[in-house]
Amino acid sequence: MPSNINLSTVTFDGKEVMSLREAFYQAVFQNPTIDQFHTVVNGVKAKQQMIYLGQFGLTGKKQSSCDVTPSTAILPTVEKFWNPQYIGDRIEECFTDLLASFFVWGLKNGVQKPDLTNTDFALFLEERFSLAAYETALRFAWLGDTAADIATNGGYLANSVDPGYFNVFNGFWAQAKAIVAADATKKIAIANNAGTSYATQAFTSTDTDNRVITNVFENMIYGADLRLRGAKDKVIVATQSVVDQYARERKAVNNIELAYERTESGIDTFKVDGIDVIPFQFLDRHIRQYEDNGTKWNQPHRAIFTTKGNLQIGTEETSNLSELEPFYDKRSKMYHVDYGFNLDAKIAEDYLTMVAF
Repeated sequence: MPSNINLSTVTFDGKEVMSLREAFYQAVFQNPTIDQFHTVVNGVKAKQQMIYLGQFGLTGKKQSSCDVTPSTAILPTVEKFWNPQYIGDRIEECFTDLLASFFVWGLKNGVQKPDLTNTDFALFLEERFSLAAYETALRFAWLGDTAADIATNGGYLANSVDPGYFNVFNGFWAQAKAIVAADATKKIAIANNAGTSYATQAFTSTDTDNRVITNVFENMIYGADLRLRGAKDKVIVATQSVVDQYARERKAVNNIELAYERTESGIDTFKVDGIDVIPFQFLDRHIRQYEDNGTKWNQPHRAIFTTKGNLQIGTEETSNLSELEPFYDKRSKMYHVDYGFNLDAKIAEDYLTMVAF
């Protein structure tokens, strides 16, 4: 198999760069910790029932006799199911692919040369693959869609994308759209998403003057169920495009920039009406790279108003989401790195959800 690292752009004529310590690492994308605005439910190994119990409506009337008529009030229940899927991947490397590169200086000697275990190269490869595993979990949790398909087939994915990277189960966004389909009051429209080109999807100075995102946030908050508005862990998660437009609108009104707060994960947040707003750049990156039909992006501006407890990610153990299993096979002389985990995502309670797109 070919190497998982593209070395075609790197020349090698002997002693030049001699180790990874002399190479510059491209900055990695900043992602939130898994528990920053999600609730992780561990121990999810197979299909598992989830029951949500509601509360009674009207009860209590004047009692004028000893013959009390029992209440007919009904306590509603909602049933959902965890249905985790096993997701994983593997990369393989052969030492011969590294002989004509600066990586050769970090290889072992003699008969041990094919064994990449604990070499600088392997440690670098595993660090980057662990980040990829974590992004895989985020991708399915947020953008998983069993109906995902490429543009040629009428879908919204770029034609170069394998739908298998998306269509394993329905993530938060597909579930949010189903909630909106059942109750249109849960959606606030962002008109720019309907643009037929990248240019017409972009926000304009007129949008800034009209405070389009300011209005979106206000309508999401004031139109939400009172139980959501009163929740302690309520949060708005939005694409960076939405956050940037809101920042432009605030600056246009009072010439004051947003007051950001840096979280432990390095993600900057700010508040609207006392509610944490988190720019989730992961969504922007994936929408622009993979949900692109060649003319426009698929709903590039998005936001969801919900609670941390309502965005649930189910897995067997949280550590599995970035855990690797590296091993060297002496017979094939190949170095392998695997990851794998059970995963599902659930918007737990529909009424605790408002979306904008």
